Parts: sequence; structure tokens; C-alpha cells
Amino acid sequence: MPFVLLLLANAAVGIAAALAAEDELRASPRGPWATTAFRALAAHLALASLPVGAFWLWRAPDWTVSYLAHASRAPSLLLATMVATLAAAALVGFSLGASAVTAHRREWLPKVLVAIAIVAVVIVLVTRRRIGVVTSYVHFRGGLGPTPGERVSGPWWVLSALVPWAAGAAALVGGLSAHRRALTLRNRG
Repeated sequence: MPFVLLLLANAAVGIAAALAAEDELRASPRGPWATTAFRALAAHLALASLPVGAFWLWRAPDWTVSYLAHASRAPSLLLATMVATLAAAALVGFSLGASAVTAHRREWLPKVLVAIAIVAVVIVLVTRRRIGVVTSYVHFRGGLGPTPGERVSGPWWVLSALVPWAAGAAALVGGLSAHRRALTLRNRG
């Protein structure tokens, strides 16, 4: 279920962005949407997360929805809505994280991140057969197997798209942590 995994990962990145920018979120009089953390999250969505999700949905839609539906026949508007849902997951994660940070209840956010990671691992273990081979809905459901040239190893397919996404997420959280340290040093004077 790569789409579900990407939803979980985007929500986790939103929460991590709020955690990395907790000092700025508490100090911002204009709210969380006017912070550097939100702008960095928006840049991550535009440059890494949404292109990866759109690529998967465009290149292998049946695999992306884990062969639960014949997604290659889905209207383009539905696929665009799915990409928008990826953005919404990150924004909801950031919003929940920001509200927890500003309410001085940040202690539950690392637990939520661990829970998201556990759910993602369980999904991968349960669906490894479905995500192990990239093929079409007709071949997967019909038991025909992939046609020659169509079979692509799932782990390599995932890594080719996940590496840019993960690099962007690491840059987002690392940059926000560095920004937080700079603000702390400047405020200490």
C-alpha cells in the first residue's frame, strides 16, 4: 500500500516539522501558518512529496493502490485528488503538532511518531506480496503474472522514489532544527 504509506509518512513529516520548530511556534503571534516551519513544510510538499506521489500514481496506479481497484482506469481528477490528499495529510499532521506544541503538550508527539512507524512496518509486512511486484491490476487479480518487461522489483521501485522524498524530509527537519538553534542562540544574546 504505497499510497497509504505515503499518507502516513506525510503526516509524520508534518508532526516532525512542528516538533522541530516548537520554539518558533510558541513565540509566533500570527499562528502556525505564518512560521518558517510551515513554509519549509510547503516547500517539501511542492518539491519532494507531491512529485513522488504523483509519479507513483501516474506510472503505476494499480500498484500504488495495492491492486485494491483498477486505478489505471480511474479518472485523472480522482488521481489528482489523491495527490491533494497527500498534501492534506502533511498539513493535518503539522496542524495537530503545532496545536500540541503551543498547548505545551508536546510529550505525546514522539509517541504518535512511533505509532505511525509501527503501523507502517505492519502494513509493509502484511502487504509485502502486493508491493513486491509492480504490475497491472488485470495481471495481479487474474493470476496471469506480469508480462515480460512489465515485472519490476517492488523494493527497487520504492527506493527510486523514496530516496528523494526521504532526503527532502531529512533536509526539512534538519533545517528547522538548525533554525531553532539559531533562534535560541540569538535570544540568549
